[in-house]
Amino acid sequence: MKKFMFTAVAMIAFVGSSRANTEEVKSLDAIAVTRDCMQEARDAENETFAATGNYNTSIAAGLGALTDCLEATGPKKSVSIN
Repeated sequence: MKKFMFTAVAMIAFVGSSRANTEEVKSLDAIAVTRDCMQEARDAENETFAATGNYNTSIAAGLGALTDCLEATGPKKSVSIN
């Protein structure tokens, strides 16, 4: 009987404490701003080609824009130094 009462009191305490600080957690998808990296790369490429007329320079600008966008939006990489 003592174990039953102790278990009942412990359950009530843990359930009450676990619900005490509950608040709505916003979804990360709602917080994160989605970017279309391919479109940004195409836009940079087209703008550079229109300004310079050089195909190689426009490709380099597009790849640079794509790289910057992917680095900004992709998962962060951890680097371990041993």
